[in-house]
Amino acid sequence: MTRNYLIAYFFLTLNLICSESYSSQFAEYFSTGDSLKYIQPEEIKLKNGKSFMILQSPESEYLFDVYVFGIGFPDTKDTILFDEIEHIDTIIIADIDNDGFEELYIFTRGFAPGAYDHVFGIASDGDRSYKAISFLPLKQEDIKEGGMFEGYNGKDVYTIKNNTLERTFPVHKQGDSYENPSGYKTILYTTEKIGTDYFYKIKD
Repeated sequence: MTRNYLIAYFFLTLNLICSESYSSQFAEYFSTGDSLKYIQPEEIKLKNGKSFMILQSPESEYLFDVYVFGIGFPDTKDTILFDEIEHIDTIIIADIDNDGFEELYIFTRGFAPGAYDHVFGIASDGDRSYKAISFLPLKQEDIKEGGMFEGYNGKDVYTIKNNTLERTFPVHKQGDSYENPSGYKTILYTTEKIGTDYFYKIKD
């Protein structure tokens, strides 16, 4: 069986079986056989009784395909794929938009040369369904002089503090080397639903 078939079979089986011990059952199942032993399911429970199952599948020494599937959400059985992301460092459940419905945040740490930290979020849509949370693309006015991201050159570090997503990055002014920025800046985010999708929104 191919890896994609196994992953599809995993989530199909998960839909059909009703049990409180998903993670232990499937961790045992996916640890058998040479072609399966690197796939590691993990169950993350929310305070509302629902769960997210996280499945990691290695693509290389540094990168993983990460599949996330919700349990108990009546309006969707979708699987969200975060394609070729770095090693997972931390998983946090929070409600940074204070709407009463928790989000899942996956923080990664880059180990490969030139790799950076990232955050991957999934929002609960009224506990009926769930969607990935995206960053809006930076505009030209964002990075020009006086813009919110003036001097931005990557190397973000993400964390959640005081129920807020914090994004810190080095600020490079003209003449700065990449290794020696002039300083650092932190931008605070909440989340926002636009249409049917969720995005990170810079806090005022």
